[in-house]
Amino acid sequence: MKIILKDSTRTAEWNMVEVPLTEKITDNTRQIKTLNNSLTTYIIGARKRTWEHTWAYPTKAEYDEIKSFYDKQIQNQEILKLTIEGVDGVVDVPVWLEIGNREIMSFDGMVKEMKATFTEI
Repeated sequence: MKIILKDSTRTAEWNMVEVPLTEKITDNTRQIKTLNNSLTTYIIGARKRTWEHTWAYPTKAEYDEIKSFYDKQIQNQEILKLTIEGVDGVVDVPVWLEIGNREIMSFDGMVKEMKATFTEI
């Protein structure tokens, strides 16, 4: 399986050597309970998916590449597109990328447990 991330100018691929890949589905609903104890559910918007992957020990180059996608989406308000090979329905999905804390493990910049969260837009 591979994670493929694209923006307007480039494409990057990372092999998923660590598992699991966590997928979470969020339904945009609101439930209202009235005084007589009846419950009404309102569907407000579309269902969204979130994928989370943790690299155990990415190199400095791998971290910098992922961080550059993160920076570009904020600085240029650019939409990223995610493809996860081997997962049905995840081809060029527009996503918002978030990355976790950086814990530097060595002087060459190796990072411990970098978590990336991709939320469908």
